[in-house]
Amino acid sequence: MTIINLIENAFSKNDFERVIRLCDEIPENQKAISYKARSLCLLERPHEALDVLDKTNYPDNPYHHYIKAQALMDIEQYGQAIECFEEIFDLEVNDETSLAFMKLDYNICLSLRQDELIEMEKYVDAWKVNLKSQSPYSI
Repeated sequence: MTIINLIENAFSKNDFERVIRLCDEIPENQKAISYKARSLCLLERPHEALDVLDKTNYPDNPYHHYIKAQALMDIEQYGQAIECFEEIFDLEVNDETSLAFMKLDYNICLSLRQDELIEMEKYVDAWKVNLKSQSPYSI
C-alpha cells in the first residue's frame, strides 16, 4: 500500500492528525499537500492550512485554490476567497460534482461578502453621522 493510499484511507476515516503525519512523509507531493491542507481546515486550523498552501506553487490545480478559498472563508477573508474561486473558474475542473460544490461554496462566499460589505457600510454611515454631529464642517 502506498503512502497516498494510507493518506486516503485515514482521510476517509476522519483521522486527520494521521493524515497530516503521513503527508509530512512526502512533503513535495501535490495530492499530499491538498490532503494536509484540507485536514488542517477540518481540524479548524485554517491559518496552518494557508501556510501549507502558500509554501507551494500549483497555479493550475483547482483543488489547491478551492482548499485555500475554504480556509480563507473560515477566517472570514471573503474578498480573498472570492479571488481564489475566480481563479478556479479560469481553470478546467473535470469532475462535475466537485465543480458543483465549488460553485455552491462560491455563492455562499459571495453572500457572506455582501453581508460583510453591508455591515461595513453601516459603520461608515454611522461614522459620518457622528462626525457631522461633532464638527461644524460637513462631509
